[in-house]
Amino acid sequence: MKEYKVKVYKNLDENLVRMWKGLWLRSKSANFFNSYEFCAACMKTYSDDNYEIFCLEKEEEAVAILPLVKSRVFGFTCYVNPGGRFVEKSPILVKDASIDNLKYLLDFIVNRDNLRLSELPEDIAKYLNTSFKKSLVSIISINPFIDLKQEKYFGLNKKTLSKLENRFRKNKDSLEYLHITKGGEKELNSVIDLERRSTKSTMGKGIFGVTSSRLFFKNLIKICNNRIVFDYLTFNKKIFVSAVGVIFKDTYYAYHTSYLRDYKYFVPGKMITYFMLSQLKSEGVKLFDFTRGYSDFKKEFTENFSLQYDFYLSKSNFINLWWKLINLARRVKIVLFKTKYYHDHFYLFKTV
Repeated sequence: MKEYKVKVYKNLDENLVRMWKGLWLRSKSANFFNSYEFCAACMKTYSDDNYEIFCLEKEEEAVAILPLVKSRVFGFTCYVNPGGRFVEKSPILVKDASIDNLKYLLDFIVNRDNLRLSELPEDIAKYLNTSFKKSLVSIISINPFIDLKQEKYFGLNKKTLSKLENRFRKNKDSLEYLHITKGGEKELNSVIDLERRSTKSTMGKGIFGVTSSRLFFKNLIKICNNRIVFDYLTFNKKIFVSAVGVIFKDTYYAYHTSYLRDYKYFVPGKMITYFMLSQLKSEGVKLFDFTRGYSDFKKEFTENFSLQYDFYLSKSNFINLWWKLINLARRVKIVLFKTKYYHDHFYLFKTV
């Protein structure tokens, strides 16, 4: 590995951005969450001097890039992914066929501090589990997806589909579906206002009540507004359900949906998803990613899903053991106390 070296960047300098963009365009592992744009939005939102961007280089070319910040994980200081709750996919960007070089990179990082990586795909998770015998690798999320390249791309049963179509047809003079690309703060403010009045807010599941969450999406719009998509259904010109997503490399990532309880008759979540799938397919999007959470709602649309993993590693045997005990406790809890309408308990916190 003498030809490889790890360079640590504290900010997004011109050379790093150039290498990052080039690697991202060429890599099959590229997703929105290991893009330069996502990292830039995180750094602008959660502004501190805590960012370290680890770049594995060979002959002045980036082979792998991994941005990290310091935080506390179950009692111990640790390198973690930037972005917190907004990280839906692996933050590791790696050159195709270069996965074996990750051991070199992660050895370098763990020699500096403890490490937790989130939302890793199965191939990387299994490789890391084999390469680091003391590590903990466990399932952290289930991600349903729809392959829009298929002729029959979603699985709603005929009864549900007929109900959606009939209710739309009966109210077609009052109902309108809106699909907005390159939206701005005006559209975001509409989403924030709707969530404030929605079932999500009353159930304590809203995200925009937190100042940093609103700022994060505002920064996303500024940095890559051509990737942000807003979808609405209106009744008599009033929005009653909204969805926010991101399109990167022919994949739509579903970020946020909320609706008003008074419009339950229209089955808002299913109706807007039905229209979105058709619209996105017509635009050439190939994959609709529901992101984290294996719910009854998503299961009605698709049986397809992928598993994603967390990776924990420390030089301390005690910390490694502590993390494994915590993971076991989380596994027992989720099996004993299942979440209604979700099927995550079948998989979450199982180890590789």
